[in-house]
Amino acid sequence: MKTIDQIRKTPFDASRSRQQQDSLLPRHEKLLNALWQRMTQLFGHKWVSQEGEIRNERGEYSRNFLFWARKTAHLSDTQWRRGMDHVEYKVREAARQGGDDEWPPSYAAFLGFCDPRPGSQMYKSFEPLKLPDKGAQERAQEAGARALDEMKSLFNEETA
Repeated sequence: MKTIDQIRKTPFDASRSRQQQDSLLPRHEKLLNALWQRMTQLFGHKWVSQEGEIRNERGEYSRNFLFWARKTAHLSDTQWRRGMDHVEYKVREAARQGGDDEWPPSYAAFLGFCDPRPGSQMYKSFEPLKLPDKGAQERAQEAGARALDEMKSLFNEETA
């Protein structure tokens, strides 16, 4: 496995970049473009200085854009909504408290915002199943045997 330094020193392969751009699904591409635009609106130069523009000088998607594309490819609509709502909530809350020093989230923080919070309905545990009552099982078997005997007797009476 390569170390981070080895990966960082690996030259950027433009042909791989083109393949990644071609593999973006149209819906995911639209979501990422919307994310980039919304983050630029919310954070301005902070977002651009941290993540860069959507496209590079050659008109191709930037490395950071493609990186975010790879990391967010698995998100559902609910997760996208949850993540963006959380980002906007943090910005509103910072402004409400008089601060303007809120920085945009990293991709990892954004992915964390997309997951449900512990304690939410999604994390509620199910009630454990109880073992059946032996007496109730025996009574149900006896009632079933009686009902079966009654059904059998119906057939016996017809043939008689």
